[in-house]
Amino acid sequence: MTWDTLIERMTLDCTPAKLITVEEGMITQGIDFRLLSANRVTGRITDAADGTPLAGIHVCTSIPPPYWPSSSSEAYTDPNGRYSLFIPGSLDSANYTINADDWSRMVYTDASYPYPVELRAGMEVNGINMAMEEGARVTGRVTYAGTNAPAEGAFVECLVPDSPSSTRPKAIHSVRTDTGGNYCMAGIPEGGYVIYAMSGDFRHEGYYRDNRDCLDPPVMCESGRETAGIDIRLKPIERPKEGAIEEDGTY
Repeated sequence: MTWDTLIERMTLDCTPAKLITVEEGMITQGIDFRLLSANRVTGRITDAADGTPLAGIHVCTSIPPPYWPSSSSEAYTDPNGRYSLFIPGSLDSANYTINADDWSRMVYTDASYPYPVELRAGMEVNGINMAMEEGARVTGRVTYAGTNAPAEGAFVECLVPDSPSSTRPKAIHSVRTDTGGNYCMAGIPEGGYVIYAMSGDFRHEGYYRDNRDCLDPPVMCESGRETAGIDIRLKPIERPKEGAIEEDGTY
């Protein structure tokens, strides 16, 4: 009886897996591993406006197959904005992209080092510094049409308006409203967006101005500034009249 066993080579040279044929009672020899020294990338993340060091920023690598994901790495900046990435070594040189994001706080927009960083086993590259821009903020209130009652826990999204019509628009950010129906989305890249909200049995509504029946042009967002008053009114979903839906969402 014979069978094939797929053994992934755990060497840090990231060589693709090979198929090994194993027979009953047979000893397979020469399944050797070679561990390579890790690469190291260091740098500093600062505020693009004033050069202030940014702590708690997530820094990571990206690289195309076949190296990913075994050659990826991540780290967080210290109070001085410094980070140190240890990346598994490779027998062949590989070009890495170094990215930074503020996903835990959503205050700053994503950044990437403008040039690929070439690494091979045991190399150390310093000075991979990046400056991050403070994102825009969008604030507003979501209420129920008719009663003007606050829509607590409504889901609010910031969408790219020019996404292909055949696919769902790309969401940049999303939040839930508080008990007063208020929301705040921060860390939004500069540009124009459509703001939508939905809640339970209420329709997916967009931002309207002056109670018009058509969507306004995209909400323009500017880095480091707040766009306030983006209020949305939710209308009930029309259902068969077995039990009418009240303005507050109850039957």
